[in-house]
Amino acid sequence: MGSMRSGANGLAAVYGRSVSRYYSTEKRQKASVPPEALDREILFPLSPFLFILMSNALTFLIDKAVAEDRIKGIKLNMRSPSLTHCLFADDTVIFGKASIQEAERIMEIINDYGLITDQEVNINESSVFFSANVPAEEKNDFINHIGFSPSNCNSKYLGVPT
Repeated sequence: MGSMRSGANGLAAVYGRSVSRYYSTEKRQKASVPPEALDREILFPLSPFLFILMSNALTFLIDKAVAEDRIKGIKLNMRSPSLTHCLFADDTVIFGKASIQEAERIMEIINDYGLITDQEVNINESSVFFSANVPAEEKNDFINHIGFSPSNCNSKYLGVPT
């Protein structure tokens, strides 16, 4: 298992910190969990479920943005529905138009998700993939605006070339 500091997928520590903060700030203790109860035996078995709940929060925020017409996603062909995101294990791939406006809206969603879950995006482990149809100048503007690094042509995801 990992250390309690990082927890499984880093979520055990986040959940413990959030519940601990709630427990210590509330004068009336409504159905709260004392921090000392959040030990390894309780927290680690819960971590996969907490991860799923947090992933559902991100999916909800993305779906809400699509319903409000704030982001578009991509279409694989003219008749297909839009593809906005894909969750696999502890990775998230978000699809969108290569525009500054779409990037800002996606970053707003990511920031809102971070506020809700008390997590942050690791910029060093984040990258941007572009379609071959995106001009180099637009790619550079996009990358400079959001701060993610571009993926290189030889990169792999789970052993598969990207």
